[in-house]
Amino acid sequence: KMMLTIARYYGTPARMTVLFIKLTNQMISNCKSSIVRPVQGGPPVKMWDQDIPDLLTRLRAVLKLHEVYVSQYRATKERLAAQPKGKQFDFNETAIFGQFDLLCKRVQKLLDMFTTTMQFSSLSLHRVEGLEV
Repeated sequence: KMMLTIARYYGTPARMTVLFIKLTNQMISNCKSSIVRPVQGGPPVKMWDQDIPDLLTRLRAVLKLHEVYVSQYRATKERLAAQPKGKQFDFNETAIFGQFDLLCKRVQKLLDMFTTTMQFSSLSLHRVEGLEV
C-alpha cells in the first residue's frame, strides 16, 4: 500500500504489477531452493534421497506461504476498496499469482505422492501371516 501511494515510480498499476511479479518470482525461487536443499546453503539433494517427513513439512510450508501471500494481498485490496478515495489495488492477479499457483499444483501432487509412498513404506514393515518375503 505504501509503495502504491508514496513512491512515484510505482504509482502506476503496470509498475506495481511488475513489482508484485518480481516478489512472487523471488518467493518461488526460495521455495524451490528450500525443497531441493534440506540444509540451507547446502548442496542440492534429490527429493527421493531426502528424509520424507522433513520433505513433507517443507512442501506444506510452500503451500502455506502461497495461502498467506494471496490472503494478505486480497485483504489489502478489500481494505483499500473500503476507502474509495485514493489508489486501489487493480492489478492483474493472473500475472502476479499464476506461476505460484502452478508451483503449488505441482507441490500438491508431490505432497500426495510422498504421503502415499510413506504410507506404503510403513506397510512393508508389517508381517502378514501366510505371506513370506
